[in-house]
Amino acid sequence: MNILKKIYLYVMSAMLMLFLFYPLARADNNATASVPSRNNIQQKKAGKNKDPQVIISEISQSLLQMRLKEGVTIEAAAQAMISKAASLNFKLVARHQMSAELNSKGIKTPHLEMFQFCNVENAGELVSKNRIYAAYIPCQISITDDGKGNTWLMMRNMDMTIDNEMIPPELAEVAIRINQAMLAVITAGATGEF
Repeated sequence: MNILKKIYLYVMSAMLMLFLFYPLARADNNATASVPSRNNIQQKKAGKNKDPQVIISEISQSLLQMRLKEGVTIEAAAQAMISKAASLNFKLVARHQMSAELNSKGIKTPHLEMFQFCNVENAGELVSKNRIYAAYIPCQISITDDGKGNTWLMMRNMDMTIDNEMIPPELAEVAIRINQAMLAVITAGATGEF
């Protein structure tokens, strides 16, 4: 089974677990804020609820994390991602070497680096339909180490956004294309191959 299929199965099983167990977790945990009910949203739209609203979700379910294959260096992972993205017509918009900047200021931190990629045609198509999608642009992959000798790549789990019933079918198709490309980019980084 190739790695993309494994990632897809992992993401889908994680979403299934979230679907099955998230309502139970919300019922057992009254100490945290929860996703607003439809009634609360309607009240807020009607101006009846003037208090600020806090929404807390399980952050680990909103991320896809991949550990670098043994022997793959951070720079090899970075170059593999940049090359794969370019082959898929995704431009490297920015590369932020945050740990280097923090260390230069005397703040010791594990490796932390962000890569931002964008396909301008996809971005334009999404934003022309609804400006709210500008908040999701550009796509980002982070590299960090866990302090235990493992280096990880992380990105948003876009499946949660794609599976949202509020996304119109014509935009879901664009989001799926973006998601497939970003899965290919993160896989290239994790394996060091492109």
